[in-house]
Amino acid sequence: MGKKEIRFVDAGVSGGVWGLKNGYCLMAGGDAATCRFLEPIFKSLAPENGYLHCGDTGSGHFVKMVHNGIEYGMMQAYGEGFDILKASPYADSLNFEGVAHLWNQGSVIRSWLLELLESAFAKDPHLTEIKGVVADSGEGRWTLQQAV
Repeated sequence: MGKKEIRFVDAGVSGGVWGLKNGYCLMAGGDAATCRFLEPIFKSLAPENGYLHCGDTGSGHFVKMVHNGIEYGMMQAYGEGFDILKASPYADSLNFEGVAHLWNQGSVIRSWLLELLESAFAKDPHLTEIKGVVADSGEGRWTLQQAV
C-alpha cells in the first residue's frame, strides 16, 4: 500500500455523546508524518490537550482498549463502594447523591464517572431502574488478556 501512497491511521475515541459538546479524547496511531498531516482534523475534534499521536498504526486503538479496561474497573469500584454503603447500618440515612457529590470535591476518587453517577442518583435515588448488567463489548476481556 505504501507504493500507492495509502496510509493507515487508527484513532480510539473517548467522550461518548458528550464529546460533541466537550470535545473528544483522541488516541491516534499511525506513522508520524501522516498523523502530523491529520493533526489539524484531530485537534478540531478534541479539547485542548485532548489528542495524542500514540505511536505506530494500531497503538491508538490499543491505548483506547486499555482506557476502557481502566474505565470498567473504576465503574466496578464505584458500584461496589456504593453497595457497601447500601448494605451498611447507615443506609437509611445516607444521601447517595450527596455522597457522590462530596467525593467529587477534592477527593482522590473524584472523576467524570462519579459526576455521571451523581446525576443518576439525582434522577433515581436508589437506582431502581438500573439493571446491574453491562453488555460485553470484549474490550475489558481483551485488556485482561493483554495484562496476563
